[in-house]
Amino acid sequence: GAVAGASVAGASVAEASWSVGYIDEASAAASEAEADEFAWRAGEEEEEGGGTPLDGRVEGAIDEINRSRDAMNERQLNLEAARLQLASAEAKREVELQRLRKSGYGNALARLNEYETVKARTAARREALARMRGRQGAARLAAA
Repeated sequence: GAVAGASVAGASVAEASWSVGYIDEASAAASEAEADEFAWRAGEEEEEGGGTPLDGRVEGAIDEINRSRDAMNERQLNLEAARLQLASAEAKREVELQRLRKSGYGNALARLNEYETVKARTAARREALARMRGRQGAARLAAA
């Protein structure tokens, strides 16, 4: 019984040492893979000058895409700068209007606002009249 127990105990020790060794190897491999997360791609990337050259149309298309992207980025930056300038000008205008209203020019500003409103209505009426006359003239030409 003692021999059988020893062999079981010996097997347990052997199994324990094997599993510890296996775990150590597995954890070492995992930490190595973590250190180089792109190790799975090793050897898949072409070296400079290797492989087949790109079709000229593809290279031209890529260059055109890059130029378009750069132009778009530049225009976007210009648009953003214009928005900032507009916001600044509107803020300055509002401050100036408030200053003028407080300084006694409120009545003059109200009259100026009325004048601008009348001017806009008059321009709209003139445009409508011109369109109407244009349609009447076209109808006369069609009837003749």
